[in-house]
Amino acid sequence: MKDYQKNNTRKGGCVFSLIKLFILVAVVLAAVLYFCMGYIGDYTIKTITSGTEITGGIGDIKVKPLDESVEISEFYITNPAKKYNKENAIAFKRAFVKADISPMDVISKKLIVVDEITIEGLEANIEYSANSITSTNLHDIASIIESKLGLQKDNNTKSEPQETKAEEGDPVKFIIKKLSFKDGRASS
Repeated sequence: MKDYQKNNTRKGGCVFSLIKLFILVAVVLAAVLYFCMGYIGDYTIKTITSGTEITGGIGDIKVKPLDESVEISEFYITNPAKKYNKENAIAFKRAFVKADISPMDVISKKLIVVDEITIEGLEANIEYSANSITSTNLHDIASIIESKLGLQKDNNTKSEPQETKAEEGDPVKFIIKKLSFKDGRASS
């Protein structure tokens, strides 16, 4: 007779292996997102402004989920090319956003509470358009971005107000408790 040893150790199984693989993929994705947020934000701004007269960029984005905060550094948007004297329309060195986001408040009350927004080193250059006294570089930038994103209002609908109903119910409400600017400069 042969002696067979019974192995009492368990090797896991298919479900356990899938769970381990899922956790590994989640950790790798979280690490990539953490270290590449600046690149992703800069690419997003450059994609939105591509093919237009303006350019924009972001130096870095730091997301701190445990603190519920976001820090954005070296943001800029340039003026439309050849229309205005100064290169940058809006730029800042650092923006810090601290929020109090509760998933239940967002889902049930459609409420997002932002505790603090601090913008440091803001430079805003406001210039009037040569063609109009009421139009500025900021109006031009807003209309360029709206048309790029497909948000431009049609001139025919301005004369007749139309009643529209939201498909998803009430809009999300934002409450900003504190907004502060440090070391800012505005010029025209």
